[in-house]
Amino acid sequence: MATIVSNTFEMSGSGAIYKLLSMLCSSSWRIFAWSDGTIYHNTSADPVTSNSFGSAGSGTDNLGNTNAWFRVVCSGSTREWLFQRGASEVAWTVARSRVGFLQGTPNSSSLPTDTTSSITLVSNATTFDAAIGSWNISSETAHPFGWTAFAISGSTGSPFLNISLIVSKTT
Repeated sequence: MATIVSNTFEMSGSGAIYKLLSMLCSSSWRIFAWSDGTIYHNTSADPVTSNSFGSAGSGTDNLGNTNAWFRVVCSGSTREWLFQRGASEVAWTVARSRVGFLQGTPNSSSLPTDTTSSITLVSNATTFDAAIGSWNISSETAHPFGWTAFAISGSTGSPFLNISLIVSKTT
């Protein structure tokens, strides 16, 4: 098993999540559904193997739009993550499901649901500083496909103020 590591300087939450999604896709995670906040794409029959969004900016098929969202699923597993951008670059909803977000009627701005095993870690709340700073990601390319992402803020006097940490293990 290899581990891919990325360290970039990001200026927006959309930029950070865009980099995370790209890294997960290169580590065998798949996109089962996504939306740019306007157009819904159900790709569960043929999951997407690379980042579906054109960029982290706003516009058609981009992640920087209000209500843009995606479901990303671990290879060979039902465990998945759901991310949705709020009304600003720093506001995000982040949820995790053990069996998959297979309920509800998702559309361009409404998310699929999982009423049995999901945990919402952040619900349309401030997740990032206005200027994120150093965005660090590591992702395993084989079972158990764990990943970690965190930010070290670049906009405050203390480099460890507002650390965002997301960890996933499939076991």
